[in-house]
Amino acid sequence: MHRVACIVGGLLAAAAFTSPVRAEEPFFPDLVHTPTYLVCSGTTKLAQANVAIDGTKTVGWDEIPPTQSVQSGAGCASAEPFAAGSSQPDAVLDLPMAGTFTGNLTAMTVRLHAVDTTARASSSQPLVVDVVIDGRTRVRQAPVEVTAVRSMSDTIAFIEFSVTNIRLLDELDSTTTHTVEVIVSTQYADIGTLTGWIWDATEFPSGITFNPTRLANVRLRATT
Repeated sequence: MHRVACIVGGLLAAAAFTSPVRAEEPFFPDLVHTPTYLVCSGTTKLAQANVAIDGTKTVGWDEIPPTQSVQSGAGCASAEPFAAGSSQPDAVLDLPMAGTFTGNLTAMTVRLHAVDTTARASSSQPLVVDVVIDGRTRVRQAPVEVTAVRSMSDTIAFIEFSVTNIRLLDELDSTTTHTVEVIVSTQYADIGTLTGWIWDATEFPSGITFNPTRLANVRLRATT
């Protein structure tokens, strides 16, 4: 009897050892296409004035497209002071944008409108870009040449560029609210320089699209 019990016990142990182990289901990131739009932040409509008046140093965004026209008083701006050679992003000299995005993220496209009153000899516009995500610098003082495209009038143009290789793609990222900072600088004053950025009106819906369905022709690759 003891021998039979040992045999039965051995068979059960062997069966348990050879039973298939359920593999964890693979995680597939959900890349949600999310357009956002820059919003007026601060006491006044001029970003540089807000730095001094109420300490507002960045321009934020939300997912609501502008609903009012500049003709009805909508819109805000950041003047271009033509300061060259700044090694650190500056709230007065540059256009610092900051906000959040929740979920997996692989790329984003920045689309900005600008006042352009100069007799532009070329549609080419040199910029310098910084991108910081969750406190970590992903793009540092990257020079980029974009094309300024005329929009509704001879004095308004828009530019766009994409940041790729962001790779916030695991399961934890899918529910994490990430902090995102994008700083755009124009560092050279010449005949082709934009004279100020504008946003938050139906005529110039500047903003950032997360996980865009189409990348801009100009692209910056983030460090991982």
